[in-house]
Order: sequence, then structure tokens, then C-alpha cells
Amino acid sequence: MVTILALLASLVTPAADLPCTYLSRSQQELHQVQACASLENGQPVLNSAVFDDLLFDEKEGGLAQIHVNKAWHWVRPDGHMQAVLTFDNGADPFSEGLTRGPGTQGVAYFDHNLQRVLDLPYAWGMPFQDGHALVCVDCVESVSAGEHRERVGDTWGVIDRAGKVVVAPELSLQDALSRLDLLP
Repeated sequence: MVTILALLASLVTPAADLPCTYLSRSQQELHQVQACASLENGQPVLNSAVFDDLLFDEKEGGLAQIHVNKAWHWVRPDGHMQAVLTFDNGADPFSEGLTRGPGTQGVAYFDHNLQRVLDLPYAWGMPFQDGHALVCVDCVESVSAGEHRERVGDTWGVIDRAGKVVVAPELSLQDALSRLDLLP
């Protein structure tokens, strides 16, 4: 009977069994922990020791970054986390106040409060530069030589900060880049 109760308790009590990597405030370097978070409603929840050791960076809007549950996340000081794209072995950096992450239909853009400001139907979106971003309808991840991956696709366009189409997504990457260079 005791064994059955212990088994049932283990099913309802989430175990902190997700490994993570994060920039440690105490060690001032990347730190790995084997059991740093649990999943609640499909979202990682950090244990208090890891959360207390996160390095919140004012240069990044007061956010910390952590790799947990197979994705990089930005974390607010109140504990709210948002999964984002991986960029150069870390969380996708903010460009013009926005970072990229998974959306409900494709790529999404999030602000420093980790609020979704654009939820787009595109398979991929580049960081914003000068108020515009390249987007791709049919991009897929391609493993290139070395450790980096790239997105390849044939159907590119340009959007503005409101998500409005500026150049219809019907061009090659090269043609979309040329059109982007001509925008004000």
C-alpha cells in the first residue's frame, strides 16, 4: 500500500528532472545543472536555487537566458519564461527591441516583456533591421558544414514592424535582399 501511495505521489508531484545550462550569477560563467526544472502544463518551471543564481543582464532588458527543455528561453525577474530561437549557442538576441521564437502558426516576435507582438504564418523570420525583416514561407532547417545550421527556402518577402507585408513573399532570397536594400 505504501509503495502504491509513493508511486501516486510521484505522478502528481513534478520532479525537477530537466537539465539546463545558464549564465550563473555566482560563477560568472555558463553553468550546467542536471535537475533544474520541472514541467507544469508543458512549461518549464525552474527550481528556486537555479532561479536565484540566474544572471539578469541590464544590456538585455533585465532578462536572463537559460537552455532548458531543449530550447533557449529568456527569463524575466518575476520568473516568466519565453522559448526563443537559438542563436550562436544562446538565446536569440534582441534586434530593434524584438526577439524571435515559436508562434502559433510559424515564427513570432517578442518584446523585452516577453509579450508576443507579432505572430506570423511564416516558417522563418530574420531579425528586424531598420524597421524591416525578411520572412520566408517555405524555409526548412539545413545542416551546413560545422556546428551552425541555416534556413533555406525559395519564397522570401519583407515585413515591417507591424507585420504588414512590404514586399510580397514570392521572391528568391537574393531578390528579397535586393528589394530590402531599396526600402527607405
